[in-house]
Amino acid sequence: MKSLILKGTVAAAGLLSLAGVAAAQVETATATADLNLRSGPGPEYPVVDVIRASEEVVINGCEEGGGWCSINHAGVEGWAYSGYLATGYDSGAGTIIAERPPEAVPLTTYERSVTGSIAVETVPPPPEVITYVERNRVEPVYLEGELSIGVGLPEAIDVYEIPGYEYHYVYVNGQPVLVEPETRRVVYVMP
Repeated sequence: MKSLILKGTVAAAGLLSLAGVAAAQVETATATADLNLRSGPGPEYPVVDVIRASEEVVINGCEEGGGWCSINHAGVEGWAYSGYLATGYDSGAGTIIAERPPEAVPLTTYERSVTGSIAVETVPPPPEVITYVERNRVEPVYLEGELSIGVGLPEAIDVYEIPGYEYHYVYVNGQPVLVEPETRRVVYVMP
């Protein structure tokens, strides 16, 4: 399985620690699509394993905000993008981890020391930009791997201008994202 990897040298040292764990925590989840298991919480970290769609994983904890979760997949420890993990913590129906109540999964932090990497700032858009992107849908493109902030989009993908706004947009895997036009890096993933 191909994965999108940020270019640049990344020297990272991580320290994993669990924060407050609630009684109603989720302990397992199921992959909703083929998913990379990475050595750290982001697309810039190397892939250590691949979780196939419908395979179950054990959740050690998720970062605050729910973007990445520390998991165990068949004995291999790593990090996976939570947007492709589902669980039945509530009614038994599959629920995406990112949409879970905060007390459902233990929090985890990953302290990083990064040098030589490309920093990408999250850019929450104003409401009028969200409205524009929703009203001006474009044909989605489909990419393998996780869709997250910092991922660089291939040159072959068209990105679309937002009048009066510095960032462009495109729908990737059916989800609208804001893109920095000069670097073609994703700066915001709309819910």
